[in-house]
Amino acid sequence: MKLMFRLAAAGLVSIAAVWLIFQAAGAGQGAGGRQDVQAFRPESPVLIDEGNLVDWLSAAPLTLEIERVEWSHRILAVDLQAKLPVADADALYGDLLEFVRHALATTRNVDRVWIRLVQSSRETGGGPDRLLMALDVRRDRFSAEDYERWKRGEMPAEAWIREKFEWSVTPQWRNATGL
Repeated sequence: MKLMFRLAAAGLVSIAAVWLIFQAAGAGQGAGGRQDVQAFRPESPVLIDEGNLVDWLSAAPLTLEIERVEWSHRILAVDLQAKLPVADADALYGDLLEFVRHALATTRNVDRVWIRLVQSSRETGGGPDRLLMALDVRRDRFSAEDYERWKRGEMPAEAWIREKFEWSVTPQWRNATGL
């Protein structure tokens, strides 16, 4: 009988200790005056440099293959590979916008993003890569409100790109997309 009493007492003491720790941490409060403790915080914007560029790029929401990257004077220049013919131009434009958002919203020192969409020399049978499209986005031209409008489907990706950014296409791009 003494063993049962000791086990019960140990269990009660353990429960009381857990309850006290829980109360001291403020968990479970919130509406009662104290704020909940946030376990996961959104990442703060990073400073891009030569040492972390590859890690940052690996986290980028991008389905296109990266051909080349250059980081210099607060400008991120990226060549992305497109396969021709383009099956879904809207999805490709969306991919470009997600990358631009990633470059500007998750960094503190990227002021400009240059994206060149190229057809790789591996696809064309040798020679240099063929330029299809170029996009130049300055931080001050990118708006979180426009991004949200695009995500809600209120603005097509191509319209946003044409309206807000410097954008140029080549005849090869027009032939590949019918634009």
